Amino acid sequence: MGEVHGKSFAKLEDYFDQARADRSQRPPGVWATGHPDCPITQVLCQERFVELATQFLGIDPSRLVVAANMDALIRLDQPKITVSGYDDALELHRDLDSYRFVKIFAYLTDCSINGGHHQIYLKSHRFTPFELGPISRYGHAEVEKAIPEARLHNVEGEAGFVFAENTYAFHRGTKPLTGDRLILNLLFMEDSFMSYHDKAFRVPVAASKAVAAA
Repeated sequence: MGEVHGKSFAKLEDYFDQARADRSQRPPGVWATGHPDCPITQVLCQERFVELATQFLGIDPSRLVVAANMDALIRLDQPKITVSGYDDALELHRDLDSYRFVKIFAYLTDCSINGGHHQIYLKSHRFTPFELGPISRYGHAEVEKAIPEARLHNVEGEAGFVFAENTYAFHRGTKPLTGDRLILNLLFMEDSFMSYHDKAFRVPVAASKAVAAA
């Protein structure tokens, strides 16, 4: 598998087992962008992806920024060790990565109910009730009361399943009970929050000009 955070692992299962032994429910993610030679960076900067992302976001290609990371949720046999009070993103929340952004997720392990599956309240991105205004953590009852039309959706899929999401909608990961979850997160966004994302990568000028001229 290679090296993760200074430790070498021969297999993915070894990484999961080490996190389990450390009682770490959500180990630090591994950033996969930030350098032009990174294969994932090169894929995200392909003209077709740039074209789709800029059309969806309604921005000029020169303002497109991309980022990607791999993130795990671990099935624990003992109570987790909490670091700095972080909830491991297991409570409902909104993301605010930029003024305009969209994410694509790819399950890298099979992910069913109780396997660390993703949950999202469909339609909850369309407006922000006053009581849900602060960027904070919320319970299901709070979201359902404030946004009655929102519907909870469980995202299940086998390894390789891909879905796109506006994560300003309320969403969360769920605690794995039957297996470990590994997911690839791909982020396309306007550059308005560029200084906040130290691992983000601006799409090369050549790619952005090619899309703009198309």
